[in-house]
Amino acid sequence: MSRGAVQRALVRLAGSAAARPLRAVADRALAGRRAVVRVRSGNARGARLELDLARERAYWLGHYEPEIQAFLAAHVRPGQVVYDVGAHVGFHAVGAACLGAEVHAFEPVAASASRLRRNAELNALPLHVHEAAAWDDDGGVAAMGGYEGREARFEPGGSVRSVSLDAFADRHPDPHLVKLDVEGAELRVLTGARRLVERARPVVLFELHDPRTLDAIHATLGGYRLEDVGPHQLAAFPPD
Repeated sequence: MSRGAVQRALVRLAGSAAARPLRAVADRALAGRRAVVRVRSGNARGARLELDLARERAYWLGHYEPEIQAFLAAHVRPGQVVYDVGAHVGFHAVGAACLGAEVHAFEPVAASASRLRRNAELNALPLHVHEAAAWDDDGGVAAMGGYEGREARFEPGGSVRSVSLDAFADRHPDPHLVKLDVEGAELRVLTGARRLVERARPVVLFELHDPRTLDAIHATLGGYRLEDVGPHQLAAFPPD
């Protein structure tokens, strides 16, 4: 069966409980193989991504993290600037660019950053890739575990490049929205963005990994209003 035929068959199978055993067989056959496909739905609909169809079918079908996609669709406007911090292979970054934003995507893990660049190159979109960890200083970080950067955690001091968003924004446009998916480093990233937050007042969308840090995050944001968006996802809006 050709690759295109396999892709079409997987789309028909998606969502069918009766076809679950056959999907498992297809997953094993496709595992580790990447194909360039067009996203079927969601913010990135029509965009081209190079994906492992066994592991990343949700990206391809476009239903990955629907609450985040809905939030971005509601709050990103053409011509705005978005910082996607912890962009992984770029699903949400591409989606935000498809919504008309100029996107700066930060990804510190080399394998993921390489795939992010590939997915940026496949689409004629204003998407800029920065292979670095957003952090509270430029002293470098060390990656701790994770699959191709997914769910990897970082510790201070290491060979992976780090940059504060304050320093980055001194040389680049201020964001209207900052999205954080940084596996527990939310407070460090926002500590390194104090001047940016005070000056530009961006909306901040973040995944909260440790509820014990929420009070400190809220204080760092300086008067922002918090709202639940989805499981472990919070949005912070600047004061009126």
